[in-house]
Amino acid sequence: MAPAPLPPRPPPKANKPNGEPTPGESSTRIAAPTSEEREKPELSPGQLLDHKYELIRCLGEGGMGSVWVARNTALDIEVAVKFIRADLEAKAGAVGTRRLMAEARAMAALSHEAIVRCFDYGTTPRGTPYIVMELLRGKDLETTLDEKGKLEAAQAVSILLPVAHGLAKAHSRGLVHRDIKPDNIFLERTEEGAIQPKLIDFGVVKVDAADSDMKLTREGAMVGSPCYLSPEQARGEDATAQSDVWAFSVVLYETLTGQLPFDADNFRALLRTIVENEPAPIAEHGVVDEELWQIIARGLSKDTDGRWKSIHDMGVALAEWLVAQGYEEDCRGNFIESTWLGGRPSLASLDVLEQWPPPAARPPSRRTPISQRQLPSDDEIRKLRSGSHSSLSGTDLTETVESSLVEVDPQATTRRRLVAGIAIVAFLVTAWVALRRPPEDTSHATETTAAPSAVAAPSASAAPPASVTTEAASGSAEPVASAASPPSASPVASSAPVPVPTPTPKAPPRPNPPGLMTPDF
Repeated sequence: MAPAPLPPRPPPKANKPNGEPTPGESSTRIAAPTSEEREKPELSPGQLLDHKYELIRCLGEGGMGSVWVARNTALDIEVAVKFIRADLEAKAGAVGTRRLMAEARAMAALSHEAIVRCFDYGTTPRGTPYIVMELLRGKDLETTLDEKGKLEAAQAVSILLPVAHGLAKAHSRGLVHRDIKPDNIFLERTEEGAIQPKLIDFGVVKVDAADSDMKLTREGAMVGSPCYLSPEQARGEDATAQSDVWAFSVVLYETLTGQLPFDADNFRALLRTIVENEPAPIAEHGVVDEELWQIIARGLSKDTDGRWKSIHDMGVALAEWLVAQGYEEDCRGNFIESTWLGGRPSLASLDVLEQWPPPAARPPSRRTPISQRQLPSDDEIRKLRSGSHSSLSGTDLTETVESSLVEVDPQATTRRRLVAGIAIVAFLVTAWVALRRPPEDTSHATETTAAPSAVAAPSASAAPPASVTTEAASGSAEPVASAASPPSASPVASSAPVPVPTPTPKAPPRPNPPGLMTPDF
């Protein structure tokens, strides 16, 4: 039996001109945003992002976006959230998202106290990208210069040295900041009261890698703030690590003098001044220090061959200058010598803990290497075990074994000899006192009423014992004891004769052992 034919497919239903569905068509569609929703701001206090970041207030807005204070509801801590402007995101498209992603990855890859930390990345329900960073409390260097005009030379170098150290680490990872300026150097006040400079805003960071596909700017496009552009950037060339050295030198010049080294009325004139003119020495602005000016002038060299090769080299020169002024620490409290000049390392570094103490600081060992020790021969060891070592005296044997194991420290040997001499003297004094002590009498006086009787004489070798005599007076016998008798002896009256016990002879005093000299005090 042949299968029944399938029913014909119904023709597609056409929508009405006004966009309403035809009868029978499902009306489950994503509704377009209403005019009220379009007018409603995308970011507002109390809004929750990614179910864990609650917006609190807006810190500020700029040409590229805005920064908000938010609370991480999971950890109950405050963070900073940076957004890209919606209109710029619509124009830039994927490039803006990739640029913010590059900034997030750059900050997350750099773990340094002078670089702001990045915690997270995400997008809003409308697709606006954002990054979550640590919330800093303080003010940027630009605000500080607006309030004070300029800083003292030592203070300025002390503040910018940690920034140079963090920038050197970024360069070692192949990252070029390309927008170093006072606005992007934040002075955070720590809980201890110290100042911690931090480099922020890696939004125009460049990944210096040959295999990188992150082409976030057009070839020849100018990136960075005009007053801090290097000559090669002003000519439309690509920025390198030495471009950051130039911008860092401009910031240091401005911090010292309160003036920019290059300035003009318009943008084109500014670029021409940067490329052609030389900056005025800092002495013309009241900072008279030729050595410091030479360091800055080399950083402002228009020729890259005459400029500092790296920010680390410039930091070392600034550190040497600051130490010469009598300072040992920067504004953060880091030791300048250990951080920049290769001095004694600090315990804050894990590498230092693994290599502590450094080879230059380790005291020379007093132990002789095993390869240089003269061990006893087999014959000497055999004689030592058998006890027949007449050819090897005790002193020679001791010196041989001692020298074979460790080199004898002269000071330690002198101390040991002194301790041994004191012990011997103490032993002699104790023995002399024991020998000079009078012997105790072990005989007991016995009283009797009998006639006096002679006491048996002791042997010739024994000392004569104490004599005991009795006298009869007024019908009673009272014994009279010699000086050796115990003073506590009391007379005992008895009518019956009591035998007189023979006293035990005492041993003669022992003579001094031969060779033992009694100390004379």
